[in-house]
Amino acid sequence: WAVIVGINNYDDGATGNLCGCVSDALLMYDYLTVDLGVPQSHISLLLSPALSDPDISFKYGAPKRDKILNALYDLRDNNDIRTDDNIVLFFAGHGTSYKLAEPNIEAICPMDRNTSQLSSDGDIVLDISDREINVILGEMAKKTNNITVILDC
Repeated sequence: WAVIVGINNYDDGATGNLCGCVSDALLMYDYLTVDLGVPQSHISLLLSPALSDPDISFKYGAPKRDKILNALYDLRDNNDIRTDDNIVLFFAGHGTSYKLAEPNIEAICPMDRNTSQLSSDGDIVLDISDREINVILGEMAKKTNNITVILDC
């Protein structure tokens, strides 16, 4: 089971776009599906290619904050995951650190970070903190301890 995220293109205009994150995510997807034989239905693939990226389909879900979290919650809530199953979380994109507390809060940056949500209160989309991820992974660990997290940020 896996959640694979690759973000080359960010929506806010202030976060620099990247090169190679989507291709890295696709390579991880190919490794899991082709080399290891993981069924495609066991993988959530969220990509944000730059408009100039050649030959990359836009059929995959956009790695916005809510979609990344929902993909993780879907794994957490999936009753098909067994004790000896493996879970992989792969993220290629920007990361950040906030010096608001000790130790620092670290976070992964979804593609819609720092943009206004489509809500009447105009909340700004936040990064996904290491604390949030830790809680979700802790809940997943109740199903299986075979969890691998790869962060390329």
